[in-house]
Amino acid sequence: MPSKTDHLTLAQHNQDTIEFLGASHSDFSDWVATIAFYRALHLVESLFYQDPSIVHGCDHKTREAILKRRYSMIYVHYRPLKSASMIARYLMDSGGTAYRRFSDYLKPTEVKSELLEFRLKELEKLVQMLLVVKPSGSTGV
Repeated sequence: MPSKTDHLTLAQHNQDTIEFLGASHSDFSDWVATIAFYRALHLVESLFYQDPSIVHGCDHKTREAILKRRYSMIYVHYRPLKSASMIARYLMDSGGTAYRRFSDYLKPTEVKSELLEFRLKELEKLVQMLLVVKPSGSTGV
């Protein structure tokens, strides 16, 4: 099972990938949305890892239930990231609405403003506040 540090490393790798795509966000906004969701997932898993009462490494449904119940302020930002990722990958939302292309759901500028600059940044701040930092080091979110 991946450790808290492993999840934070994967989250940083996802951030590095988003930054690598940089100016090409408009060409790859579907992938940026997907990568942003997986960054959020690994940040959430790093938070779950430090709490022995939470099932770490759970499936998406269980993870969402835990977030709704115990971390609703994080879930508010996590859910739109997950929805965008699902639409990016399958061109369909959880309610069955189909899209011809991802940009019919979110324009590239909206991916940047709504997902990256708002949802992901807020989720990062909340996780950072809740992560336990050992006296000898930093968590590096």
